Amino acid sequence: MTDSICSPPSFPLRPVNGGPLPQARPKRGHWRWEPKVNGWRAWVNTTGSRTSASPTGQVFNRKNEPLSIEREFAPILAKIKSAHLPMLWLDTEAFERRHPLGRGSLVLLDFAPGIYPGGYNLPPNMPLAQRQLFMAEATNGLAVPWRFLHEPPPENELLFFAYTLSDYGIAAPTEADWLPDELRYQGEDIDGLHTGWRLMQAANRRLGVELFEGLVAKRTDSQYPLQLRSPDQEFPFWMKHRWRF
Repeated sequence: MTDSICSPPSFPLRPVNGGPLPQARPKRGHWRWEPKVNGWRAWVNTTGSRTSASPTGQVFNRKNEPLSIEREFAPILAKIKSAHLPMLWLDTEAFERRHPLGRGSLVLLDFAPGIYPGGYNLPPNMPLAQRQLFMAEATNGLAVPWRFLHEPPPENELLFFAYTLSDYGIAAPTEADWLPDELRYQGEDIDGLHTGWRLMQAANRRLGVELFEGLVAKRTDSQYPLQLRSPDQEFPFWMKHRWRF
């Protein structure tokens, strides 16, 4: 049994539509780039309400409506509930129904800071770079790295990207592990965002489905604001670049 419905504190951040990357204007500041995966946006309640420390594992879509496919994620939600994470709300992408890869898995995108049960206080003004470090520490042993160009995403897991892109190119622990053979052996230049753009398109062709829709840029000093007015309000410090609009 779970607690009664625990209302989300806000809507998940909605990136600004930046159009195709090759035509995009240069961005100011420092940005982190992530794959835009093809899934359903999902808020996951991990710790309980502000008055109850009992984990609920409830899942909501980007409009803060209960997600109708919650049962498909029962295995990973059970793991998240038992982990008692200090983050009350996880911002994730859910793999289900749009393609057959990664069924039952959630991709960890971010979390909403704040004051949580048990007195654990995370400052609401944490910048993205600090949130990422905290997420890596808090989910150690639970979240699974996904080298997305090397193989399809695993099923029934909480995933995080094994590498990211930045203003300065691709940063990866071992680049040769995830580069597809046809690019690795042709000596493809892997420096720069436009190469990452092409690599994900190549990954879609290899996998036979549109697993990736483009890239999402996030400014490293951006906070995660709460109490957004509507699910359609765009967040100016996140920007998505998709193949098609």
